[in-house]
Amino acid sequence: MSDLNLDTEPRAPGRRRFWGNPTVGLFIRLWLAYVWFFAGISKLRESDGAREQILGFRIFPVDWATPLGWALPAVEVLLAVLLLLGLFTRIAAIATFVLQAAFIVGIVSVWIRGYDVQCGCFGKGASLIPFLPDPVDKDPRYAVDILRDSFFMGCAAWLAVWPYTRWGLDRDPNRVDHWADHDDHKHHDDHDDPRDDHKHHDDHDDPRDEETNS
Repeated sequence: MSDLNLDTEPRAPGRRRFWGNPTVGLFIRLWLAYVWFFAGISKLRESDGAREQILGFRIFPVDWATPLGWALPAVEVLLAVLLLLGLFTRIAAIATFVLQAAFIVGIVSVWIRGYDVQCGCFGKGASLIPFLPDPVDKDPRYAVDILRDSFFMGCAAWLAVWPYTRWGLDRDPNRVDHWADHDDHKHHDDHDDPRDDHKHHDDHDDPRDEETNS
């Protein structure tokens, strides 16, 4: 009968399936950290931040372009630091998801309105992968930009659902409680085993030992 229940036993942490695997989550977290760090630093190195890119989308008023041009890369670098450390991972993942969705909305809006602009997500003419430069003087690749940001949204959704990864500062409270209960149970077994008390009683209060001594 015990053989029939083997499939229902919980898996060991090292044999966890792909979805929610903390090792897979680690790679996703570090990848998004790299994306945000590259995007933020590329914009901060520009003389006007991301102001020119924001003006190109023709969504916000001109007066908003300068503050948003500096606030956006600052937020991107902050998200990169949080994801790199694995701190407040779920919050950083949700913020990543929202920002990527906003980027997609902006790209779709200029595509529909017929504007010929560069995404500028990684600065002026910068490329996320150095050996694959983004063309500046060619037709904009709106479909590629949308697919790329959709992939980032998927990565962010993963971390929002499973934020606890390896080598991160966030700790899974359920896993901590499991080990705490295990230690408490072990401590109880070591010190409160009635068999130990019975053995101790037999060793010191055996009447046959008293008769022998008499």
